Amino acid sequence: MYGPVKTENEGTSHSGGSSTAGGTDNPVTTQIGNRNPDELITRVQAYYQSKGLTPLVQNTQVGIVATAGNDLTIAGLYLDCSSVEQTQNIQKYYRIVTQVWSNGKGSNVSVQVNGYAGLVAADGNDKIKPTACTSTSAFENGLLESLQK
Repeated sequence: MYGPVKTENEGTSHSGGSSTAGGTDNPVTTQIGNRNPDELITRVQAYYQSKGLTPLVQNTQVGIVATAGNDLTIAGLYLDCSSVEQTQNIQKYYRIVTQVWSNGKGSNVSVQVNGYAGLVAADGNDKIKPTACTSTSAFENGLLESLQK
């Protein structure tokens, strides 16, 4: 896959079940008390499906649900690609990863949404160089809100 690569893996930890993503590539990590990882991973899978996202990775042993794609409607909801000057015929690619793990008193949930936009010609060459897009925070906030209910 072509596009910018971010090497930052540091997340922001929030307690008390509230979080804001701030539109960055960094994962949003939230603690959810009194819920075990198995219960939450099932709810994460259902949330993805409710948003029209088919998980490409579903590993309950390590608590990961992930998807990727290039659907313009979905990318438009979850990615901010405003740094791309041309908007006509732009292709957008998204990647959404959620991880759930036990923290002893409940569970931690980490969500990361990122992607890129560009334009590849029929001959396979970049007409518009791939540019990193940031998260709109819509997916992260919606998922975390649904898990806290």
